[in-house]
Amino acid sequence: MDFIVDATTSVEGFDLKQLKVDKKMKLSDMSLSVDEKVIALYRGGGFVFDFTADVMLEEGNYLVVISSTN
Repeated sequence: MDFIVDATTSVEGFDLKQLKVDKKMKLSDMSLSVDEKVIALYRGGGFVFDFTADVMLEEGNYLVVISSTN
């Protein structure tokens, strides 16, 4: 994660953040702005990069989100 944060924060116009999931829900039910995109899901001690909008998120999962700051 540190590498990704360093790489994206050194590039102007992008921001990377992690969001903690606080209740069970589908990814499609998350409130994200139009400039935000989930690029990874962290659960069970590992990252998941291949998922769809209907994936069920559990309390304590994390989303890695990239957004445009321009």
